[in-house]
Amino acid sequence: MLELNPTLDVDGFDSKYKLVLLLKHAFGITVEPKKVANIGIKHITPHEVAYAKEKGYRIKLFSRAEKLGDAIIGFVAPHFIKENHFAYNVDNEFNAVVVEALFSDKQLFIGKGAGSYPTASAVLSDVSALKFDYKYEYRKEDENKNLLFTNDFFLKIYLGSPFIEVINEVPFYRIDELFQSEEYVYQTGWVRFSELETFNFNFRKEMSLVILPEKVISAEEFLKDKAKLRKEVAHI
Repeated sequence: MLELNPTLDVDGFDSKYKLVLLLKHAFGITVEPKKVANIGIKHITPHEVAYAKEKGYRIKLFSRAEKLGDAIIGFVAPHFIKENHFAYNVDNEFNAVVVEALFSDKQLFIGKGAGSYPTASAVLSDVSALKFDYKYEYRKEDENKNLLFTNDFFLKIYLGSPFIEVINEVPFYRIDELFQSEEYVYQTGWVRFSELETFNFNFRKEMSLVILPEKVISAEEFLKDKAKLRKEVAHI
């Protein structure tokens, strides 16, 4: 059975709303959904699939949240992941959540996120919760009052398009790879997410964006390292 309008799924809205709840549970912070960027998979092309195959990656749509110093970041976007990643073999209707805590290390939870039985089970659970006036507890809310949500950080991306002019619209702070043929162009490198989110990728058919596996870096750390590198180069 086909879904009449898959926009909530393929554009990452459903993943974003779930991430907002997870941010509250995991870090105790309340974030308005409009502040969480969601980039979907609608414009992924065979070129990105070929790139993933060449590099030994797979493409997965992730809701991602991390603590960077005293700040929390969170966003939804397609990611290239390596074979040793927990979600590499999570396919079809299965969803996966990985939780990394201070003392329990990483924990992986996998289950079906679609289908008649999982959906019916979730609906029954909600009805039962309403019947017994169940309410969620947000135990981290009082612990982490000083944490702030931010979109100001750096990450490494792959950006593909049939047009080099489109690639040049996005400000790259460092370019690591550039490929250009008669029919397609892609570029990899480091971008500032607060600038990246101003592009509505879900409505830009000529742009395909995927996050690369390198770790996310705070804006302060990235700019400090870049300034240090400039100084070292100047003395050579």
